[in-house]
Amino acid sequence: MHTSYKHLLLIPLLTLSAVLLFSACSDDDDDVLEPLPAAARGTWTDTRDGHVYAWVEYDGLQWMADNFAYAVEGATPYEDYNPTASGTQHNLDKYGRLYDYQQALDACPEGWRLPTDADWQRLERALGMSARDAAALDWRGRIAPRMVDRYESVTDLGLQLGGYWTSHTIMGQSGYRLISVFGFYWTSTRDTSKDGRYYFYRKVSSTTDAVFRESMEPTNQHLSVRYVRDAD
Repeated sequence: MHTSYKHLLLIPLLTLSAVLLFSACSDDDDDVLEPLPAAARGTWTDTRDGHVYAWVEYDGLQWMADNFAYAVEGATPYEDYNPTASGTQHNLDKYGRLYDYQQALDACPEGWRLPTDADWQRLERALGMSARDAAALDWRGRIAPRMVDRYESVTDLGLQLGGYWTSHTIMGQSGYRLISVFGFYWTSTRDTSKDGRYYFYRKVSSTTDAVFRESMEPTNQHLSVRYVRDAD
C-alpha cells in the first residue's frame, strides 16, 4: 500500500489523545487569524438542475463557495448516511455530493474547471500561506480559519467538513467516513513524483489551522469538489 493512501485509511484509527496533542501543537500561537473578505462575490446557476451556487473571488480566481451537488452517475449522495428526508436534504445542501476523480471531471459545468494544484496553492497564498509552505506536503500553514466553516464561524470560502466515502473496508465497514471532522477536496493535478496514477488533494480539519496537501489514487475514494474559473 502506498504511503499517501495510508494517510487516508489510518485517520479513523487516530486516538483521541493524538488528535488533541496535534491540535494543541498547532494552536500554540495566541495570534487570532482575522477573516480575509473576498475581492468579489456572486451567484451562479447550474442550468442542468437549477442548483444555485455562491462564488467568491481571491487573486483573480472565482471559487465556488458551496460544495458541488450535481448528480452524475456514481457520485455518492448522503442518503445512505442519513436516510431521513429532512436529514438527506440538509446534508446535500451543506456537503454537496462526493465524487471520485473521473466523476469530478464529468460533473464539471461549462465555464468552470476542477482546480489544479497550482490553483489551490494560489488560493492558499492569497489567504496568507507562504509560497514555501504552499508547495510543501503534509500539514502546512495556519490559514484554515480563512477557509473552513467550523465552530459556528462562517468564512467567505466556506469549505465544509464533508468527510469522504470509500469502497474499501475499514474496521469491517465501508462507506462514509469522518463527516463533520475532515473535508477532502480534489485537484486535477497528477503527482508525477509517484509511480502509478495519483492526484493531489486538500484536507482540512476541525482540529487544526493547517491545511493538508498530498496525493491519492483517483478511484475507490469519493471526495468533495469546488470548481474554479478565471475572473473576467
